[in-house]
Amino acid sequence: MTIVEKIDDTIIALENKKLSDLLPILCSLALDFSDAEGFCFFSFWGKPVFKDSNQKMNFDDIERSLIEIGIAKGEDRRKMLQISFEKYMSSRTINKDQVCMYTAKELEDVCDRYEDMINNCDTPQNLHPVDLYFRSQENETLKSQLIIQLADIERQYALLRSQMAEKLNCYPSPYISLI
Repeated sequence: MTIVEKIDDTIIALENKKLSDLLPILCSLALDFSDAEGFCFFSFWGKPVFKDSNQKMNFDDIERSLIEIGIAKGEDRRKMLQISFEKYMSSRTINKDQVCMYTAKELEDVCDRYEDMINNCDTPQNLHPVDLYFRSQENETLKSQLIIQLADIERQYALLRSQMAEKLNCYPSPYISLI
């Protein structure tokens, strides 16, 4: 498969495939085009940024890949990681005082769980009328809160999808040089 076919297939797959499945392809394309910033950005989305509860950054694998593509100077690597991390953080949604730090896979899993919880909020109809009333009120309140939280997660996922499409459209096509 040529790079152009890979880009075209990935653009088409953005509509119906899970983004977590496409991140390795985007990282590979970024390396093919020596796009260190894009590689770092999508690598951050593909795995947890923090190693542990002490909030220690997890840049080791990404830094090794930067060395492999030729960004070997320590200052250049650190600067590239910093720039990419700042862009990554600016692409994350903030809700109240918390930054959404889910990976793409975690976003997909959370969406699935929220949808299951929303579907399970239906009140059983065989309750006593008084119980049915109070249970219905509780369930509707819970359902509303879940829908709001799901919408926040879906917005973050849509933002990632648009960033992927934007990056794919920025990669040069060999056809352009033929014209």
